Amino acid sequence: MKRAGTAFFALPLTVLLALALISPCAIRCAHYNRVSFAKMQIASFMAVLETYRTDVGSFPTEEQGFEALRSNPGVRGWNGPYLSKDVPLDPWGVPYRYTVIGGRPQVSSIGGPKPITSSQVVPQPNRP
Repeated sequence: MKRAGTAFFALPLTVLLALALISPCAIRCAHYNRVSFAKMQIASFMAVLETYRTDVGSFPTEEQGFEALRSNPGVRGWNGPYLSKDVPLDPWGVPYRYTVIGGRPQVSSIGGPKPITSSQVVPQPNRP
């Protein structure tokens, strides 16, 4: 004869086993989605920065940063705002970094296990 409690313990055990098998995939998928989203945001920021450069003649300085895309830093030709809202945090909740290297902007996400930079996402032309 079966004991009444057997089914009670078998179902939770089956659910736990299924979760143990699915969880690694879910974690990998979530990480992949965060990386993809960060790359998409960085590419978008780079397109906006290119529009700013077309209007102004140069990219914002590091001091001006992303704020130059929202309000005029006092430069001629500014035709913004170029962003409708402030730059969001990256998918890991860390602010994106804006730097200028060799006259070219670099946008980076450092929240994930490996940094993601605009040079990995968008081909960099040779012009200043």
